Amino acid sequence: MVHITRRAAVSQSAMIGGAIAAVVALAVGALLLANTFMAQQVADDALRLDKAQEALAANELTVAALSQALLLTEDLFLGVADEATAQKALDEAHRRVAGLQRSSDELLAIEGLDDSMLSGILASTIDVASSVVSQLDEGDAGTASRTLTSGLVHFENLRDQVSAIRDESRASIDASGGIAGQSGSTVAFLVALLIPALAIVGYRWIAQNQVQVAEVELDARLEAEQEITRSKDEFIANVSHELRTPLTSIFGLSELLLEEGLVDPESSIDLLALINKEATELTRMVEDILVLARAEGGSLTYQVEQGNVLAEVEDYLNSLVDRSGITVEFEEMEAWLDRARFRHIIRNLISNAQVHGGPEIRILGSAERDDISVTVADNGNGIADAERGRLFSAYFHQGEDPLTRGTLGMGLAAVKALARGMNGDVRYERVGGWTKFIVSLPIRMPDGSSMPTDLSQVA
Repeated sequence: MVHITRRAAVSQSAMIGGAIAAVVALAVGALLLANTFMAQQVADDALRLDKAQEALAANELTVAALSQALLLTEDLFLGVADEATAQKALDEAHRRVAGLQRSSDELLAIEGLDDSMLSGILASTIDVASSVVSQLDEGDAGTASRTLTSGLVHFENLRDQVSAIRDESRASIDASGGIAGQSGSTVAFLVALLIPALAIVGYRWIAQNQVQVAEVELDARLEAEQEITRSKDEFIANVSHELRTPLTSIFGLSELLLEEGLVDPESSIDLLALINKEATELTRMVEDILVLARAEGGSLTYQVEQGNVLAEVEDYLNSLVDRSGITVEFEEMEAWLDRARFRHIIRNLISNAQVHGGPEIRILGSAERDDISVTVADNGNGIADAERGRLFSAYFHQGEDPLTRGTLGMGLAAVKALARGMNGDVRYERVGGWTKFIVSLPIRMPDGSSMPTDLSQVA
């Protein structure tokens, strides 16, 4: 009877524990599903905002080009302008009208956009612009002037409609950022809830660096606008593509938790571990994005102080679930560093070696007169000679290369930015079958005095 009672108690405790684990898993799954949806919404709003900005710029440039072409055609008739100049302005007007059509069509093509009113306004605006250039082609400047003057209201209506879309998208992004900012977590895998807010920070950094349409020659303005658009679209495309992979994994695992969590609590633990792994990878990606954004914007800050290099390395390694295959081969030494930034460097280099390198990883340290060197080496295949010059470039992504396959291409760029921010640097070497990333940090303090490289020398 005693044994039966104990077994019943154990069974009841197991059921209660399993139920609690399942409830927690379901709650986590629901939060992650909601957050995944919000992340996609932010990406859609960012794309809509981007295309609206392009359409607004194209609208203003079209009006300017039409006015310029009309003015030069009238001057040609009066004999104060040459035919080549007038024709060049007319050709530019044709290109601007086509550009307005293209950018507006791209905005209309966005899924979920209510385009009923915008389509009508755009059609009227394009009709006016096409009529003006056709009349100018025929040399009828008087009719073209009347057409443009009476048709300016259509350009203004298009500007107002697209501005409303832009403002609505911006407000939606700001609202999503406020929600994301309130979803803090004390559990490692819940850091995925912060991804939309961090994505917004990254997008705002991009938006703040947009070049304003200036009063310069039309050809120069067009070239600058196209270059900015290409860079921005490439950045958003890379971030959307790479973050979607772990987000999709989290989404799928969360669905399994929602469907099977109460049935099999043990499987829930395994699924939670996988979610935690994906969330950790997302955290690394987002932190790399923020480091590069702040470094390029000049807002990356450091808390530099005397630090024990070996202790920082060991602290990070002790936090790893699996550190098999990693050996540390250097004595205790000190350097002038920011502890959090240094751990970020070590994390990125070890993660790079684990994902893209060989089975053996060595962390080596040495001290010279003015600086210390920390080397993360692995016995993998390395990188092609032709790509080494771009290895530390921001957003470098070579899909078939073993060192960058399946990443945003920002991890090594973040390492270089952080090392240089601490008055150090990083370089790549391939020696004797080993791939080496060597980080150097200064031994000397800002006042010029040197600090001991061996802790035994510290009083």
